[in-house]
Amino acid sequence: MVKAGAGYYTSTLTEGPFWSLNPPRYYWNEPAKGGDGSYYWGTYLANSTTGVFSMGGWDYNHGPLYGGYNWAHTVLRSKPQTNYTTGGAGGAGGRGRGYNQTPLNGSPGSAGGTNAGTGGTGGAGREWGLAGYTGSTGAAGNNGAGSAGATGGAAGAAILNSGFVDLTNTGTLAGAH
Repeated sequence: MVKAGAGYYTSTLTEGPFWSLNPPRYYWNEPAKGGDGSYYWGTYLANSTTGVFSMGGWDYNHGPLYGGYNWAHTVLRSKPQTNYTTGGAGGAGGRGRGYNQTPLNGSPGSAGGTNAGTGGTGGAGREWGLAGYTGSTGAAGNNGAGSAGATGGAAGAAILNSGFVDLTNTGTLAGAH
C-alpha cells in the first residue's frame, strides 16, 4: 500500500490543579504566608520558596490559595509531549480500457494526520492489453518520507478466446492471449 510519510506535533500535557491536605496530599505551603515551602503532589516532593520547580520531566507550579487557608495553594504540573500521526493512504488505481469502457486515472490519496503527508495518487489505467501505470509516491511528513507508488496492475487479456482468432499480421501482441 502506498502511504505518505508520518508526522508529529507537540502539545502540553497538564494535570491539575489539585488541592488536598489529607493523604494523598496536593498543595504548596507558601513560605511568605507562614508555610515552610513544602510542595506535595500525592506525597512530599520538594521545598520551594516560589512554588515553581522541575522534576522528572514535569514542571510543577502552584495556583491560588485554596480552602480558606492563607498558606495552602492548589498545585498543577505540565510537560511537553509528542503526538505521532500517520500518513494518508494512497489512492486506488484507475481502470484500464476494456469492452465499452475507457481508461481512467487513479484517484488521489487521502490526507494524513497533523504534519503527515498526503497519500500518492493511484496509477492510471492504460489502453488494451497494457499494464497500468505506477502510482505516485506519497508526500513526506515531518517524521518520514512517503513510500513509493505501487506498480500498475497487470495487463488484461488482449484477445478473449484466442482459439477462435487467426492472426495474420506481424509484430507484438501486448497482454495475455
